[in-house]
Amino acid sequence: MASVLNSLPTLWMLYLVLSLIVLIMGWLGTRWLPRTLQWVLVGIVAGVCWMPWSFHETATVTDDSFSGVAPAVIVAMMDVMRHRASTALLVVLLAAIIGGAVGVLFGAWRARHASGDDQDSSGSAHAEPQRRERREPTL
Repeated sequence: MASVLNSLPTLWMLYLVLSLIVLIMGWLGTRWLPRTLQWVLVGIVAGVCWMPWSFHETATVTDDSFSGVAPAVIVAMMDVMRHRASTALLVVLLAAIIGGAVGVLFGAWRARHASGDDQDSSGSAHAEPQRRERREPTL
């Protein structure tokens, strides 16, 4: 049982679940913003959370070293804490830009798709909207 809990795939799965919770809470917390801006913000956070980056750390006690792949934001944070210059910060910035661009594209696609559904239901793209008066229920 202990070997399953110490495995790297379990760690990545937990990171994925926690980052999805962060994205969902962020989406729900920004409901007051316009929909496209919501997609941009969630895209930026997703890009920062999910961009992988390689790292190489030397152990402090022995001559061993550790290397592998971790989220770029974690690698950048470790480099900042150790006062080292790192390309991980640039990768985090690039991930934020890519995530924001994907959010813009997805938001625009959703807006166009939603307006396309409205046009199909009215029969014509240039027809004026019909005014419907409210009818009171009768018994």
